[in-house]
Amino acid sequence: GLNGVPSLTNSSFYKELALFIFQNFRNAKKIIELGVGFSPQTAIKLRQLLPRIEIIVVDKNPEALKGLDSYGLKAVQDDLFNPKLEIYRSTDLLYSIHPPLELIEPMKNLAERVKALLLIKPLSEDAYFYGFYKWKQVKLSPCTLYLWRNE
Repeated sequence: GLNGVPSLTNSSFYKELALFIFQNFRNAKKIIELGVGFSPQTAIKLRQLLPRIEIIVVDKNPEALKGLDSYGLKAVQDDLFNPKLEIYRSTDLLYSIHPPLELIEPMKNLAERVKALLLIKPLSEDAYFYGFYKWKQVKLSPCTLYLWRNE
């Protein structure tokens, strides 16, 4: 897509992201996608690549979670402005694709509270507005991901 923004029809991006997570976090015990929305392709692919890991998809909208359990995903409704911490305890990696700008900071706060890594693929303009100061940039051609690690 334009400026490295994958169009929602570009399913290859979701697979590439799943492969990136598989290659870099294959020793994880628990991985959670935040704000899965109606694009669960990455989590579904991760489920195939990492059959023994607990993979959870979280969204505020229950409609977005319908049917995902049939893929072997644990689908959980939660509000990231007031997260239920027990869902996220002992998570190795939280990730999110195109989260709303106002959710990036709550996601970072959550990652810090549960001592998880956080990987975000923002929309290009959100990357500009948010800045991602002190985040590590990760290239996943042609996109840039941002990784938050607790110091």
